[in-house]
Amino acid sequence: MGKFCPKCGFPVDNKIKFCPRCGAPLQELSHKPVGTVSKSQPKPMNIKIIAIAIAAVAVLGLGGSYLVSHHFPMRPSTMTASSSSTSGVAGKALSSASSGESKTNRDPYLTQAEKLLDQWGFKVSRIEAFSGYVEDYSKGFMVIADNRVFLFETMNHRVAKIENPECLKWFRSDMKQGKSGSVVVKFKILDDTPDKDKDAGEWEGSNHYLPMFISYKIEGKAAVDDGIHTGKGKNPKHLQNYLYDQRNVDLAHVFLGEASALTNDMEKRGIQLKGEN
Repeated sequence: MGKFCPKCGFPVDNKIKFCPRCGAPLQELSHKPVGTVSKSQPKPMNIKIIAIAIAAVAVLGLGGSYLVSHHFPMRPSTMTASSSSTSGVAGKALSSASSGESKTNRDPYLTQAEKLLDQWGFKVSRIEAFSGYVEDYSKGFMVIADNRVFLFETMNHRVAKIENPECLKWFRSDMKQGKSGSVVVKFKILDDTPDKDKDAGEWEGSNHYLPMFISYKIEGKAAVDDGIHTGKGKNPKHLQNYLYDQRNVDLAHVFLGEASALTNDMEKRGIQLKGEN
C-alpha cells in the first residue's frame, strides 16, 4: 500500500524519503491520508466501580440531609411587637392574648391586671394578686407581680414600688379591726421628675425614694387620710416634714384606697407577705 505526504497529502512511493511535490521528509509517514483521525480503542468502563461511586454519593446526600434537618432545624418565623407591622389596639390585643397564659394562667381577674399593665407598658413575668380597678372611678390600683408590690397612680400616670411590703400586714390588721392607725410606706417612684418635694427622701438616678408616714382613720369600710409626713434620706429616723406636692399626696391616697383590696386578694390566693408567719 502506498504512503501519503504528511504535509500536502500527495501519494508517494514507499522507497523515497522526500515528497516529490512539496519536499517534506517522509521518514514517519502514515498509511492514511492527511485529515484522517486515528481512533484510539476505548478502555472498557468498570461498571462495578461506577455503581459503588453512585451508591456512595446517594448515601452521603441522604446522610447530609438528615444531619441538616435534625441538628440544624429551620426556625419558624416569629412575630414580636417590635418587628411586626401590627400597631395600635390590634397590636395590644395580640400581645395580651399571647402573653396572658404565662402571666395569669388565664385567671379572669388577673387578666384585667395584665391588660392594665400592658396599657402602661409595664412588663412583668407573672401577676400574683390585684386590688381591682373600676374605670372612671378608681384613682389607681395595686398589684403583686414577680413577688414585688407595685402601685399605679392614674391621675398623674406614676408607678411606685413599695420597698417595705410588710407595711401591708400592719395596714390589713387595722382594717380588719376597724381601727384607726398609721403606717410607714417606703415608696420608690420609678422614672420620676423633681417636684416640690424633691428634697425629701433620696434620689437614685431618675428614681425617687420617698418614705411617708401615713396616718388614717376608718370611716365605714374605708381608710381616710388623717395626715401625711415625710423626711430626708431613704430611711430617715424621723418623718415629720410635710408633703408639698399634690402628686405625692395622691400616691398615699391610692395606697389607702387600694391596699385593703390587695391584701384581701392575697389572702384569698394564699400569698404570704414578707415578715408574716
